[in-house]
Amino acid sequence: MEKSKFYFTKEITKESLIKIYEALGKDLKGKVAVKLSSGEA
Repeated sequence: MEKSKFYFTKEITKESLIKIYEALGKDLKGKVAVKLSSGEA
């Protein structure tokens, strides 16, 4: 089983999310899940 990959940014903006998407190096098709965490307790 392949391990999951995680991408992290401290900047929560649409531009930073696009940079993470581009870091995948793949054209994602269909439904894609994105998990966001604000770090709150």
